[in-house]
Amino acid sequence: PTPKLNRAPSASRRRSSFFKRLSQSFRGGADVGTLRGYHGADFEGYADVSRGAIGCSCGCFRHKDTSKERFLMIKGAFCFVFKNETSRSPKYAIRLARMKAKQDSSHKDTVVLETILGDTEYTFVFPNATSAKQFLLVANKQASLGAIEEVKVQLGHGHFLNQRKSVMFAEKVARAKVNAQPPKKKRISPEEIAQMNLTPEILEYTKNN
Repeated sequence: PTPKLNRAPSASRRRSSFFKRLSQSFRGGADVGTLRGYHGADFEGYADVSRGAIGCSCGCFRHKDTSKERFLMIKGAFCFVFKNETSRSPKYAIRLARMKAKQDSSHKDTVVLETILGDTEYTFVFPNATSAKQFLLVANKQASLGAIEEVKVQLGHGHFLNQRKSVMFAEKVARAKVNAQPPKKKRISPEEIAQMNLTPEILEYTKNN
């Protein structure tokens, strides 16, 4: 009889086995390299991140917010927020489905992430307008795809989803990290505004927004 050849496993089988092992040993986090997988991320880059809005569009509070520089990675329908590119695990993850990224009209390097009702969930200030535009395009594309996938799952058609193993693993990490998001900042009360000695123009803006 003809002896059987011991063929090496294909690249696709090796990748599948790799993410299967990762899933089995999953502990709620993964570093940047692991989340990139073999196909890379949809977006990567640094930005100053602030929960909610960072103040008036006039910029009067722009340099007084509590934003922090973070490394962002979009993989599938989630945005992972790392302390830096060498972190062993994301600090938290943001679900992009049913969200809308918009460029700040006054600052081209700034993107706000809003709910479908228009509430600002996050503000991202990028090093330049090019990075901001790239993030905006990718975030909105993945948000749309994520919303479609959610509807399919709700209709019982989740088995029709055609996702790469790396995306499936990234979503598993994201689901463990979405609840770690920082609390949203409260809006400034009229009493607090009155104590700031703001100009009449800014006071008028705060009354109407």
